[in-house]
Amino acid sequence: MQGAGLPALQDPSLLFWDPLTGKPDPGRPSHIEQDIEACWAVRAAVGPEMVLSFDPWGTYRTYEEALRVGRELEKLASPGTSIR
Repeated sequence: MQGAGLPALQDPSLLFWDPLTGKPDPGRPSHIEQDIEACWAVRAAVGPEMVLSFDPWGTYRTYEEALRVGRELEKLASPGTSIR
């Protein structure tokens, strides 16, 4: 993707969509496992050099949920790149 001129990629998470039912999920859906899985899939697809940005837009219901996802995202950062 960087070869196509894209310096970074942002994943908006599964906002208002339930990946388990395949139906809209209004309100503040919290699909932690699926968000983490999607982030790992994006990293695998774009490679270690791409800067990733993740924007769950306040969908996590607790500090603990947000921290869990944040800690997992730290694992996705490669030397010289970042997660924003």
